[in-house]
Amino acid sequence: MPRLGCGNFDDGHCGDDFHLLVQTGNDIPDSCVVTHGYFLDGGNIVGIAEGTGRFELDDYRTTAPVYEIADEWGRHHRFEGRVARTIEKVSINAFSCNGFVDWDYQGEPGIGEYRWHWGVKELREWLEAKETQA
Repeated sequence: MPRLGCGNFDDGHCGDDFHLLVQTGNDIPDSCVVTHGYFLDGGNIVGIAEGTGRFELDDYRTTAPVYEIADEWGRHHRFEGRVARTIEKVSINAFSCNGFVDWDYQGEPGIGEYRWHWGVKELREWLEAKETQA
């Protein structure tokens, strides 16, 4: 189970009335497990049964999130995003990035945001390990 203190809170709006809201747990910055979320689909609240995400990164900054999600009705959803802008914030023990995302939901354009946070210590360790592997 991922550390639930580190992860994403992302959302997207596509088409006339389809919304994604997702919470994730991340053990590493470039992938995640969906821990909670739902869709608003034409006024219906539909829970997420399971899902994963992966993130293209520029160093540690997300540039392209992708979610593969199954909902409680048995449907499969794929969200692909391109981050348009990012704001970063560091506190004593947490690092956060918030960004505007241009989403593509199975061919339907949309907008939304991502909100990612991780521990400063964990991020430094991950970056050092990444440099050592290079």
